Amino acid sequence: MSTDFTLLKDRVIKSMYHQLAVGDTIGTQSILSINPKNAIDLIIKTMSVVENYKSNVTGDSKKQLVLNLIYDIIDTSGINEENKIFIVQLINNVFDPLVENIIDVSKGQTNINKKTNWILNLFNKCINKNSVL
Repeated sequence: MSTDFTLLKDRVIKSMYHQLAVGDTIGTQSILSINPKNAIDLIIKTMSVVENYKSNVTGDSKKQLVLNLIYDIIDTSGINEENKIFIVQLINNVFDPLVENIIDVSKGQTNINKKTNWILNLFNKCINKNSVL
């Protein structure tokens, strides 16, 4: 794992620690609680951390970096395998449309009120389709 990747992962976890930490540890690692409620926040926060990091990564490479960070955080979170699978499926279902909408909104290319309803509907469909938790 590269130094930049590790640095970005640490920044994401630190910026979301109050939302993700459950207070328990495995060895020296805190157990993180990632669930459908904070998975979207995890995507958004990871995008923000990667965007603000001074790097020459752009476009699809940046999206892939965000996904890799999220998957690594989930993989090392301490949640059980069943929940990991569910969260990864959720992220796979909402990641691309969510990222594209966030980019469009940040560039002023879309009306946030219209997109908010669309995103909520998409998220609800994913939750109802995969309600494992």
